[in-house]
Amino acid sequence: RFLQKKGIEAARFFPPRLLPPSVHLNLRNHRKVMVVDSSVAYVGGMNISAQNVATGEAPAHIADTHFALRGPVIEELAGLFVRDYQYTTGKRIAYEHGKAETPAQANASCRVIADGPDGDLDAIILVIQSVISAATESVDILTPYFLPGREIMSALQSASLKGVPVRIVLPATNNLFYMQWANRNVLAELLQLGVQVFYQPGSFCHSKLLVIDNDYSLIGSANLDSRSLRLNFELGIEIFCATLNSKLRAQINSAIAVSRRLEYEELAARSVPVRLRDSLAGLMSPYL
Repeated sequence: RFLQKKGIEAARFFPPRLLPPSVHLNLRNHRKVMVVDSSVAYVGGMNISAQNVATGEAPAHIADTHFALRGPVIEELAGLFVRDYQYTTGKRIAYEHGKAETPAQANASCRVIADGPDGDLDAIILVIQSVISAATESVDILTPYFLPGREIMSALQSASLKGVPVRIVLPATNNLFYMQWANRNVLAELLQLGVQVFYQPGSFCHSKLLVIDNDYSLIGSANLDSRSLRLNFELGIEIFCATLNSKLRAQINSAIAVSRRLEYEELAARSVPVRLRDSLAGLMSPYL
């Protein structure tokens, strides 16, 4: 309402309503996209909130990773925004800022992947499963929420079994405590097959990064859980670039350097009440 009073067009995506009845907790537009003219687009995991802002006295409550993209990929991102805006408001708008130019220093190939509970269902799941299965040197994952379905679990297990190092970095303390309970059984399955899991301390890390081998990265808004990959409208961007791959791997290496490695014995030593709690939370994983 504040934005609308100031003359800024603002609309809510698929809000709950009483007439006709439409009450739901999911089906959210979880994409984070900002397109400025035809010069730059910002995408990644960061929300617009005070929690993401660092001050001189204290760091941000939430740590995140966001990206500035230039070149033809802007046209695809603008087209995705136009589609979401039209669905939300019923208004047809045109992206009229001209064709985005490829920067002179461009060294990356990008592909936008729209995902949601519509015609794009499972697009990101299939991409993640495929690139992990194709990995030959390494698989690195940094994510705030980790409750993958059997497709991604099988791909991670297969990669580890064929000798590809698989590392997963999670927050030491999750902002949603039940997510940390629910993924304990999932992590036990992976640890048994040699997958490495690390708990990162400090501010809650909301970054979503998948780095494969030496030239592939997947960025965007999707978490590795069923709610995000099956019930939300999400955005993924594949980036084929050795330079970015190296920078993101360095970021993950820095996180691992200060993190605690989770061992299978720790999960095996859980008491019966704790196992029961974790299992009950796991049963709810498609909706968490």
